[in-house]
Order: sequence, then structure tokens, then C-alpha cells
Amino acid sequence: TLYGVDAPRVQESKAKNLTAAAQTLKLKLDPNTLRELAAEIEWRKYSMLSLEEYEGRLGERAPITGISALKNLEMQRSYEELKLKNKQVDWEDVILLCTGMLRAEPRALAHVQQQYRFFTVDEYQDISPLQQDLLDTWLGDRSDLCVVGDPNQTIYSFTGATSAYLENFTSRFPDATLVSLSNNYRSNPEIISLANRVRSNQDLDSLQAVRPSGVAPQILDFQNKTEEANWVAKEIKRLISAGTRASQIAVLYRINSQSEALEAALGEQSLE
Repeated sequence: TLYGVDAPRVQESKAKNLTAAAQTLKLKLDPNTLRELAAEIEWRKYSMLSLEEYEGRLGERAPITGISALKNLEMQRSYEELKLKNKQVDWEDVILLCTGMLRAEPRALAHVQQQYRFFTVDEYQDISPLQQDLLDTWLGDRSDLCVVGDPNQTIYSFTGATSAYLENFTSRFPDATLVSLSNNYRSNPEIISLANRVRSNQDLDSLQAVRPSGVAPQILDFQNKTEEANWVAKEIKRLISAGTRASQIAVLYRINSQSEALEAALGEQSLE
């Protein structure tokens, strides 16, 4: 039972059980491989695939560094067995259990649907089949739903997210009101023009710039992150030498792991 003394605990991360699974299978896996395995487990479960279904699609998946497809499958199976043995669940299980409980308990589902009638989902382009399944369960046969999103900003496809639910929303809900927000108040026209050229879904309305004209962005190609970081550091040093205040310069990067190379390059230029 979910509510009894033996209710499972939500694990803090997948790392501990994955490490134990590797030991059980007598595998020596580095941290990067374990992280890739954790991401692959998330993709499988958010895509609502059983281990058997996942095995049938292994040929479609990119290989995980340092481990064969067969060992990948064995690791995932061992991971699920260890969770069960340790009376633990991961976050994907929480969504699965919530959906399953509501469908198995009509009175609980009726209570939720009565108490929560209207739903708003932000970043709808990044919803997964598992999350959509829970949302469908909450909604039942109603259509009291508002979603907000941009198919060109899907960034969680690696965890099973898809923009298809957003793109096909008006097909599923023909009476829905579609509001297109195409005016951009953040960036100058040069950046907006570049964004319109590289966006993945060209069927949507083009973005329109509201701000005045500014500096055009440069597109540069580097062989590796070290070469890129060195160029950035040298360019910053050049700008400062030319009179630009350091407080007027910023380096933007997507993920924290990119900072190490940048920090090293800035240090070499005495720009810490």
C-alpha cells in the first residue's frame, strides 16, 4: 500500500542504486556512464516504455558511453529490482503511481476532478507522454485547459518530452482559442532575424522585434570548448584594452559544466 507503514520512499537520485547495480553485475562504470544511464532511464519511463518495449527500441537509441546495449538493459533491470528491494521509488514512479492510483480509485479521481477543474500548463512544449497521461487523467472528459508554450524551445527531448502535444492541441481541442504571441520585447532586430532563420518550426508566425536596432550577432565555429574559451577570454581582454568597462561585459553559457574552460582561459589572461 502507498499509505501504510511499508510505503516506499522517494530516492534522492538514481546514482546510489545504479552504482549498486553495477557492482551486482561486476561492472566498472565511470560517473559519466552512470549519468548517461540515469538519463536513459528517465527517457524510457517518461516515454512510458516497459523494459520489454524499451528492448525492442534499443536499436533506435544512441549508445551509452562505455557500455554495450545488452549491459545497458541489464543495468536498467537491476536498477528496478534494487529499487523494489529497497522499497524506493524514483520521480517517474511517483507520476506513474499517482496516475495508477487515481484510475484505480474512482472516488479519489472524482474528488480531484471536482476540486481542481481548471488547469494551466506552462512550457507545454516540454511535456512527456507520462506527464500528458497524468494530465489526461486529471481532466477526464473535460476541456478546461490552458497551455502555454513554443515548439521552437523544446529542450527536454532527451527525457522523452515532445512538442507534438502543443502542435496538435487545436486538433485535439477544436474549440480552443489560439493566441499567437509573436512580438519580442527582449532582443534587438538583428538577433530576432537570426532566430527566425534557425528556428525548427517554420510554420509558426515569425517573431517581430520591438526594440531598436543594435549590434548584429557573430556566428563563430571552434574545434573544441578550450579553443572557444580562449577566444572569448582574448576578446574580453581586447575590449577592456580598447576602453570597454569590465562591468559592461558578460559571458552567457547554457550549463554549469561550460564554466570550467572559461574560468581557466580568463585566468590565463589575468581576467579572474
